[in-house]
Amino acid sequence: GFFAEDKTEDEALVEMDSKLDEITFNCGASDSVIYLSGSNNFRKKIYPAYKANRKQEKPKHFQALRNYLIKVEQAEVAEGQEADDALGIAQSDTTIICSLDKDLLMVEGWHYNWRRDETVEITKEEGLRNFYRQLLTGDTVDNVPGIHGIGPKKANDLLAGCFFEDEYNKVVLAAYRDYFPHCSEAEVINHINIIGRLLYIRRKEGEEWRFDI
Repeated sequence: GFFAEDKTEDEALVEMDSKLDEITFNCGASDSVIYLSGSNNFRKKIYPAYKANRKQEKPKHFQALRNYLIKVEQAEVAEGQEADDALGIAQSDTTIICSLDKDLLMVEGWHYNWRRDETVEITKEEGLRNFYRQLLTGDTVDNVPGIHGIGPKKANDLLAGCFFEDEYNKVVLAAYRDYFPHCSEAEVINHINIIGRLLYIRRKEGEEWRFDI
């Protein structure tokens, strides 16, 4: 939408339509399904400040473009969750997620970034590492807090040598214990659960991530 700020509504629609065809062709897909985020995102109920830092106004033709996707392209609206969750749920060994969002790289399978014209395959192990890295760093883009002072490099260092979920959980618990020295273990685990649920991309309908130590 932002690429069409200086164009008419019709020109914006044509440009978007062309881009969708280009993405489908370049990623090697035979067909495509478009997902849009709906209302009542469950993350907002968990943490009202989720994405509260996003002050940028919508593109000029936002509503017209969205309506076109729903009415003409038969886009599916992910009510109660985000389009990212719908993509994670739909992902299989015969699909490819087309997105610029790094958060989706926690989902196993094929991914296509149209800005880089780059296709990558994320293994189950890589997806797990990407998720737990975010669990330590948080996500400033979505206003999800992590551990202050831990960036991607330090998170990778802490998680080095972890291969299984229980190993990752022990490292994350130890890091958050150090960060909240005056909290009980139950309080720390509850905090990790909240952060994890905000960050985790669903693989099943209604799925809710739970910290298990």
